[in-house]
Amino acid sequence: MRHARSDVMSVAVPLEAGGCGVSHSRPVTNGVPDEVWTLTCPACEVFLAKDPLWSATEAEIPETPDEVKIREDNEKRGQKALERSQKELSGRLVEVVEQLASAQTPAHAAEPDPGLIARLVEAQVAKILAEQAHPQPSVKIIPATVEPEPEPVEMDLHKLHWKTLQKMCRERGLPDDGSSKDEFIRRLKVTA
Repeated sequence: MRHARSDVMSVAVPLEAGGCGVSHSRPVTNGVPDEVWTLTCPACEVFLAKDPLWSATEAEIPETPDEVKIREDNEKRGQKALERSQKELSGRLVEVVEQLASAQTPAHAAEPDPGLIARLVEAQVAKILAEQAHPQPSVKIIPATVEPEPEPVEMDLHKLHWKTLQKMCRERGLPDDGSSKDEFIRRLKVTA
């Protein structure tokens, strides 16, 4: 199996290059191209293993230039937001510690209780962290444009192997029984 980059809409690997010679297209559901396109054509997969627009796993699907820019921008924004939060947290912690240190010690207590101060600081930190917990949903931008279907390539069916013709019949919902090359060509031409 090979997984296509999101801007790849179709591929045809010629027989001379080791492919099946048939055009494969990204599936479309309700007028929208599927986000992930997994190609399962053993002949074409061997050729596409060397193509940088394809990957062996979904996790390794290459990013388009637009997706790279969006990811990098989101990372920069996230880093800046993290730095602001850390700075704010540090400032608030300093305020809490100063307030606790300047608090009046009760007359019956000889010295401030360090355990009490630690518990109060921990409570304030937990409160600050809870206030700052705003998970950002991940957003994937899907291009609004859909590339038109490529024009079908006229090919000489007589040059194809009978197994390839049989597979083409199967893919088009035609009977694929028998092994007569001429019969497969006749079926394919009748439906063309």
